[in-house]
Amino acid sequence: MYLRPCRCPFIDQNPESDHFCSQPQNPFREREREENPALVFCLVTQKTEMGISELVHSIDWEHESYPEYQHFAVLPFFALFFPTVRFFLDRFVFEKVGIRLIFGKGQRTIAVDTYERKKKIRKFKESAWKCVYFLSAEILVLSVTYDEPWFTNTSYFWVGPGKQAWPDQKIKLKLKAVYMYAAGFYTYSIFALIFWETRRSDFWVSMTHHVATLILILLSYILRFARVGSVILALHDATDVFLEVGKMSKYRGAETLASVSFFLFVLSWTLLRLIYYPFWVLWSTSYEVLLTLDKEKHKDSVQIYYYVFNSLLYCLLVLHIYWWVLMCRMLVEQIQARGQLGEDVRSVPETLKVKTNTKIDHYNNLQLWLDMREAEMGISELVRSIDWEHESYPEYRDFAVLPFFALFFPTVRLCLDRFIFEKVGRRLIFGRGQQTIAVETDERRKKIRKFKESAWKCVYYLSAELLVLSVTYDEPWFTNTSYYWVGPGNQAWPDQKTKLKLKAVYMYVAGFYTYAIFALIFWETRRSDFGVSMSHHVATVILILLSYILRFSRAGSVILALHDASDVFLEIGKMSKYSGAETLASFTFILFVLSWIVLRLTYYPFWVLWSTSYEVLLTLDKEKHKVDGSIYYYVFNSLLYCLLVLHIYWWVLMYRMLVKQIQARGQLSEDVRSDSEGEDEHED
Repeated sequence: MYLRPCRCPFIDQNPESDHFCSQPQNPFREREREENPALVFCLVTQKTEMGISELVHSIDWEHESYPEYQHFAVLPFFALFFPTVRFFLDRFVFEKVGIRLIFGKGQRTIAVDTYERKKKIRKFKESAWKCVYFLSAEILVLSVTYDEPWFTNTSYFWVGPGKQAWPDQKIKLKLKAVYMYAAGFYTYSIFALIFWETRRSDFWVSMTHHVATLILILLSYILRFARVGSVILALHDATDVFLEVGKMSKYRGAETLASVSFFLFVLSWTLLRLIYYPFWVLWSTSYEVLLTLDKEKHKDSVQIYYYVFNSLLYCLLVLHIYWWVLMCRMLVEQIQARGQLGEDVRSVPETLKVKTNTKIDHYNNLQLWLDMREAEMGISELVRSIDWEHESYPEYRDFAVLPFFALFFPTVRLCLDRFIFEKVGRRLIFGRGQQTIAVETDERRKKIRKFKESAWKCVYYLSAELLVLSVTYDEPWFTNTSYYWVGPGNQAWPDQKTKLKLKAVYMYVAGFYTYAIFALIFWETRRSDFGVSMSHHVATVILILLSYILRFSRAGSVILALHDASDVFLEIGKMSKYSGAETLASFTFILFVLSWIVLRLTYYPFWVLWSTSYEVLLTLDKEKHKVDGSIYYYVFNSLLYCLLVLHIYWWVLMYRMLVKQIQARGQLSEDVRSDSEGEDEHED
């Protein structure tokens, strides 16, 4: 009889033992199996292992196919797989190891009572879990990609094998598995950041990173950027392993190991994320891809693919730079502490008082500078090659770029708030000597916060106004409302096409107001007109989306120009008020009131609404569009009139401020939209 030893740890592996596990070829040993339950358990376990192993080996991991949406059906499995694994590791491994390493051998089973000890153990478990994931992900990615030509030569991101060229490239099954693994982790991470992990001061930056990373992974899969995406995953996971090892060493008190790990982390971050990532990967996605692209075959779709993906990649680079600033602070603290690694600078925001005055020479490497210049030339040539006057019908798939703008605005605002608005606000409000001094009182914090909000809105409204005017000022319907509905040629509403440049304006504005809804809830100062502001933002998003789909984009662009113009004066006036420049505040408030009356209470109802209510009916083919034309007409106009009601409501508020200003002999009064009670503790 042929006996095959079992690897089951519960069975004696000695062949002479009564409990030696064997797999007899004789089918008449049922009685022996019944008398030996351990033997039955071992046989079942071994057969299961053999079945899974045979299944894995039977899969053709080299099989290539085009990516499809249906592949994401496995994503929920991974999103549930990670918290399940983490739960068991936390409970049965990380908890005991953390207590053993941090508090000593005798503390393995002793309860951790104090808050500080519990907090340290919790952080240790978080770092241990992340280290396990990043290490497993790095090994998985390297095992899949290290023998591919595009792992070392970026030009192969876009060509091969054979005659395949991006975006007509297939993806190997093993690379698809890597993508599902990473996408599942970041899906889980979003919820873990909210409900599981320790809340740190960079919570929103981390949340933005996770959401942007997940969108990048999913988009790079669908848009067939999987090759470059796998390299980006390898670059990122490699640095994160050193970070988590360093943090665990710090929690344990192993300062030397923590310092070594941190220096390796900084070194790998600099090489991989600040050098290789922008000057090789982004260079390839921005320029090299254009060298192999069949622009005639993919004239329309690839433009969307190119700009969406690259925009998100550059947003990721901004986050890299932000975290690099934090690392520089930790590095300075470590040098000052003579090699002892400082605490995580994200833990207590008030401790971030280290200022670095290092001047970085961005062009100290001639070759990198030349690469950057060539990349800029490639992008510039691509922008000029786009036919912005090209007309096409609006479609739902055009909104694929909307998530990028919804993430673009908070990222830009975060950087402006932290590095520009904060310093400018302190300088203007409290004087030159207060630029780097902490704002301690609640009132001073509140004033700085409001100044930053107004500065951000002013930047957006000014940029949006310039963008809309540059796109629409030379169009006939900018000055003649009858052209909203006719032309060019025989086109008549709703059978009108939209120019590509006007579509870009719509995506820009829609992205801002999508972000503004969440900013109003989580970011900005809560005021008494919160409900009205929320109604305004929601109505504006719906108006923008509906006017795009229902082909009211010409009238919509004029409405955008009317609104943004007056808002610029409002935000300048508010910043002037916060900084104590009463004369400038009064002057800009008068300009704001005049522009509001002329644009929103005169031109908007008596020209724009007149045209959308009456002139459109003169050109509408009622027989051809008997049903859809009526729906478009009533839905869009109802929302436009709701917007007019909000204009009147805000005019009442402005009238009250105007009366107070006259009573105060020209001095502009405080914002009548008082802050809500309990908002003094609001964290900006």
